[in-house]
Amino acid sequence: MHLLLLSLFLLLPGFPPFYLGFLSWFGLLPLLLYCQKVTPRQAWWGGLIFGFLFHLAIHHYLYTSFRFVLSSWFSLIVLAGMCFVLALYMGLFSLFVSYSYRKFPSALYLLSVPAAWVILEYVRSLGLLGHTGGFLGYTQIPNLFLLQPAAVYGIWGISFLMVLFQTLLLHWWQYKKGTALYRPIGATLFFLFFLAIGLLLPETFPVEKESENYKILLVQGNIA
Repeated sequence: MHLLLLSLFLLLPGFPPFYLGFLSWFGLLPLLLYCQKVTPRQAWWGGLIFGFLFHLAIHHYLYTSFRFVLSSWFSLIVLAGMCFVLALYMGLFSLFVSYSYRKFPSALYLLSVPAAWVILEYVRSLGLLGHTGGFLGYTQIPNLFLLQPAAVYGIWGISFLMVLFQTLLLHWWQYKKGTALYRPIGATLFFLFFLAIGLLLPETFPVEKESENYKILLVQGNIA
């Protein structure tokens, strides 16, 4: 459980009002380590608890919005229900990490973990009740340099890079002499290539100057 709490401690400061996005590049390391140490069933429950606490921490402000139309108790129930539904995705991710760590070859494991994270983020964004709050890539909004790959891959590309980086970091930390090197080296080269394309390609995008000036008004509802 201490690993789950450590992940929360590292991940949450990446979101408002702290914006310490650099911590989010290491925030999933304790969760990944936890999933490797426990059974898939335990990883599911641990991920579910972690996800519930995570979403409760970053979405607690919605209670104030619910209170405009709902009673205090019902607002708490709605908030808890929403956080529970969002936590299901974290439970599924943790289950997948624990299972794939035991069953997949190392190269496939290293690439499938970030892919699973991105797929679950994408699925969570779909439909009438789709919700993107808590996406990992959003933690990098204050960091314009590391946000550049979003111009190529979208916000999910940022999430993919962050999860792949942490999966690789944990793998190299656990590396034992005598084991095959070509798989983790290949995954590391893929990460560097993927990152380099995201950082360098936007610089080649043509910038067209418009002959007319446009006035744009942005309005965002205050739900806090």
